[in-house]
Amino acid sequence: MRTNPFPDVVFLETTSDGNRPYYDFTPVLAKDHSVILGPTESAEDGVLRFYDFDGDGKKEAVVETTNWTPNVLELRSRSRHVMKYGWDEKNGRPVFTTIFRELKSDLDEWERENEATGR
Repeated sequence: MRTNPFPDVVFLETTSDGNRPYYDFTPVLAKDHSVILGPTESAEDGVLRFYDFDGDGKKEAVVETTNWTPNVLELRSRSRHVMKYGWDEKNGRPVFTTIFRELKSDLDEWERENEATGR
């Protein structure tokens, strides 16, 4: 799901230059984009989705790689970063905390394949 369930939050999207762009997503206050509400999370060919990652009935913001295919000649990575919505009582505004990070590379896949085949 790509519809933002957090009405008081906007995710600013930026991208890096290069052959394989990384997309960065930063949660900011909807009414004041200068107020950063959590870490910037990035993924190669990344997309921002919202779903209940941890099974608590509430959606998290998930930045993850899309269209990932292993390619040993051109090392790529796939990743998933999960940000949990919370409330900062002291400042009276939302806050996001990264609760899960996963990073896998083509090299990982290549090494497992070599181990399995005895190469």
